[in-house]
Amino acid sequence: TRYPYQFESRFESADPRLEEVTPIMIRALQMCSHETYMDCPYYEQLQYVGDNRLEVLATYALTRDDRLPREAIYAYDVSRKISGITQSRYPSRIMQIIPPFSLWWIGMVHDYAMWRDDMGFVKDRMPGVRAVLDAFRRWVNKDDLLEGPIGWNYMDWVPGGKHGISGVINWQFALVLGLAAELEDSVGEPELATRNRKLEYRIKKASTEAFWDEGRGIFADDLSKAHFSEHSQCLALLGD
Repeated sequence: TRYPYQFESRFESADPRLEEVTPIMIRALQMCSHETYMDCPYYEQLQYVGDNRLEVLATYALTRDDRLPREAIYAYDVSRKISGITQSRYPSRIMQIIPPFSLWWIGMVHDYAMWRDDMGFVKDRMPGVRAVLDAFRRWVNKDDLLEGPIGWNYMDWVPGGKHGISGVINWQFALVLGLAAELEDSVGEPELATRNRKLEYRIKKASTEAFWDEGRGIFADDLSKAHFSEHSQCLALLGD
């Protein structure tokens, strides 16, 4: 009743608590792996990009078998609507669009390029990567800030990105533009890499000016600086 993983890695720790919890983590991954990944074995049982990227990274660390990661990356690629945005969960009989998840899908393509020596598969995904970024470029305003994309701008249950201009999503967009630039370099498209890096710089510069709160010494989630989250700080740091 699950995908037949053959785990090839070993984990050891001087902390006995980690030794005890590792089998539980592995069992959770097994229960969420069938002909596709799924977000949980009980409730929705759907393959979501946000959950999936983490499951795939765990899979890379545990086994050389990358058939499920390839299936997931390909499935989201073919789920893309004419706008260029991927569906947030696929396959699913009910369509759902979470624009930030499309950016995390680009992260999944980048992860595959880093973990596997298979640039042919990566090159086949690049038209989809470019389509997602072009969709997001349409939502960048005259101040070089990404306005709320059309759809459910879910990032996590705490930070809001549902309306207006979100610091969390702007930092995510900048981070993923950098990942996409690395992908373009790896497939021999330095001009496209430069294009991504130029927009990445503009988004980061505008976001630093718009969201930095001097009094608190951290980045806000919104232009009014009424909301703050760990997510903005982490994504800003990850995006350099």
